[in-house]
Amino acid sequence: MTNALWALLVLVGMIWGSSYILFEILLETVNAHMVVFLRLIFTVIPLLIVFGIKYQGFVNQAGIFGLDRYHWRVMLPMGVLSTSIPSFCFAYGQTFVSGGLSSIIGSTTALNTLVLSAILIPSEKLSWNRFIGVVLGIVGVTTAVGIHQVDGNVYGAFWCFMGAVSYASAAVWGKLKIKTNAYLSTLTVNSLYGLVIITVFVLAVDSTYFAQLNAENLAYGVALGLVPSALGGLLYFYILDNWGATNALLPVLIAVPSAFLYQWLIFNQFITTQEATGFAIIALGLMVIDGRILRLFKRGSV
Repeated sequence: MTNALWALLVLVGMIWGSSYILFEILLETVNAHMVVFLRLIFTVIPLLIVFGIKYQGFVNQAGIFGLDRYHWRVMLPMGVLSTSIPSFCFAYGQTFVSGGLSSIIGSTTALNTLVLSAILIPSEKLSWNRFIGVVLGIVGVTTAVGIHQVDGNVYGAFWCFMGAVSYASAAVWGKLKIKTNAYLSTLTVNSLYGLVIITVFVLAVDSTYFAQLNAENLAYGVALGLVPSALGGLLYFYILDNWGATNALLPVLIAVPSAFLYQWLIFNQFITTQEATGFAIIALGLMVIDGRILRLFKRGSV
């Protein structure tokens, strides 16, 4: 890999890691619904600006945001599964667990994607190395969370895991239905759908939630939407567009130690031995799936 690619992968991982800590900070003053609303509204605004500048408008021959009617239809479930639902699951889960533990559970998204793909996509087989990786992932989550007793830790971890499953479901839906490589269009429309859904939900449940907003949590909301969501998403798609998906797992792994670094700097909370062990097992599982560790063994045996 080139130095530029390494720098981008590390940057994206560190950016994604910040989202868990920003969730934790925001949850001190607003509830999970409003965290999601703030994240999505401040994701959509910069994406609209970038799209408008890049394409000098929002409509072209292909359609609104460069997408035809088919893609507008199929992106509704993808948008909900990739934005509003997982954001709520992680935000609500983090009312019970730390941002660091939440990031560990979030790293299982790739494992969940493999399992769902094997079930729903005939061409996606669960090979032996993928199966081993998934098993290691299960062991890693169990170790990090600790299921020897049912408490708030397990309850919060369950919600975070549902968020990872939702992200995985969106990825599988995208493989099955999305037929465009217009990454900016996809990211913008998905975020728009998510924003509409969460706004309607908040208004329907209790519009007084908006009274929780103040200058401080709005500033953190801007940071959450602008940095890990909009900027992180754009950089990740830029990597995919220019270097392919070969190194797509690395930012996921980098996000976890980044989240714990921010947790230590801001909250003076350290990673526990249990959490570190669990993450190490999950990381091993991801490397087995990716094939890097197997290639290292092969080189060593030559």
